[in-house]
Amino acid sequence: MYLSINAAYFAPTDFTSYQQYLIQDALVIITDGFTSDTLTEVFPTLGYFYQADNMTGVVGRTYTI
Repeated sequence: MYLSINAAYFAPTDFTSYQQYLIQDALVIITDGFTSDTLTEVFPTLGYFYQADNMTGVVGRTYTI
């Protein structure tokens, strides 16, 4: 998951300008109502991507962050 703040929709963008909108060092917890997991930040140099370490998505479930 990429976590970001709002950006101008019609503004010209490239990867460098996009990086200013990404959120770093966030505490992100995901739950499906049965299991919860704290997402960890991986590859911070590529855009602060967060992933679950102990959960895998299941088709048909609803997830809350």
